[in-house]
Amino acid sequence: MARRASALILLALIALLAGSAAFAFHGLPPVCDASISGSGETAIINGSAADGEPSDLIGSGIVSVVLDPSSTNLTLTVTPFTPGTAPPVTFTLALTVPATRSGKGTAIVTDDLGNMCRVGVAYTPIAAGVVSNTTVFSDPGQGVKLHILNGFAPMACTAVVASSPPGADDLPHLPASYGFTPSALILDLDSPTSGLTRFAYDINIPNTGDLRLGFRRFSTGCDLEDITESVEDIGFDPRVKGSGPTSRVQLAMASTPTPRTPTCDPVLSVPTLTEWGLCVTTLLMLTGLTFLLMRRPVPAGEGRGGARSIAGATAPLFVPAVFGKTACGTLALAGVGLAAAELVFDSIRATDLAGALLSALIFAYVIHLWIVSVRGGAGD
Repeated sequence: MARRASALILLALIALLAGSAAFAFHGLPPVCDASISGSGETAIINGSAADGEPSDLIGSGIVSVVLDPSSTNLTLTVTPFTPGTAPPVTFTLALTVPATRSGKGTAIVTDDLGNMCRVGVAYTPIAAGVVSNTTVFSDPGQGVKLHILNGFAPMACTAVVASSPPGADDLPHLPASYGFTPSALILDLDSPTSGLTRFAYDINIPNTGDLRLGFRRFSTGCDLEDITESVEDIGFDPRVKGSGPTSRVQLAMASTPTPRTPTCDPVLSVPTLTEWGLCVTTLLMLTGLTFLLMRRPVPAGEGRGGARSIAGATAPLFVPAVFGKTACGTLALAGVGLAAAELVFDSIRATDLAGALLSALIFAYVIHLWIVSVRGGAGD
């Protein structure tokens, strides 16, 4: 019975370690950025992408930059690079036939773990005069649209929008206590409209009541300011409206906590466990449970193989010979698992290596305790 229980616990721990390792090897997406050079239909979108992993990740890097097949009238030019290298990759997007004054699409950047980021672009012809209800950017994949609701264009030209996900360098431009919403895109807009222009930013996320439209002019170099005038639900998506002077501006969807009067004492936040932390904590709890079971007195006459034992005796908590054998076995299994992860994911983090080795040693100690318990303290 004891051997069967030990085998079941061993299988459960192996499943726990495998599940934790699967969650740990997920990687971070690349960091994309975009800016507009020039204006009108001859404008060029300058894009860049850097690997999003911390420096302790082995062998990470960008492996490809390709044009989304659904793109229209766009040409992607990528600066030659060696796939898998760490330095940022640069590329440009431009209209294939500028005379059409229209085109849209996305450059998709992929790293060696299969994570992606996107740089979108849209060229939209704008006629001279009053501009109303004109969509100047739409990315269904990201769930983001930008419209000019009301404005005035002194002359006919092309509105150009470049999109990229918010990066660490964008956070300082937000007002205090603000943050970027999930799925938000930084939209750089070069518009032929002049003077006060009213915008609508649609985003495919739940309307939590704290959505805000950020806006800034590149000519002033100021941070994003909140220009929100209203938040409406359009179908299932919220639409945030606001007004600001153009022509070259930046817009972003942000959120801020809704002010409220506290009704009770503040609650301290509770830290959460990482995948490896959860794994190690579970193993430590199992070790503690094993301690409790093993410290129970062994009734006289129930020794291994029918041998008589002394009443009240307990099994030892550490037998070097047994632990050495179990440690070698679990470390070997951990090494095989890490090697398989290296083959599948092409990279291993230092935290994954340390977590796997620490979990293997704790796991070895738990197995050693059960072996000692079953053998009645024998060390061979």
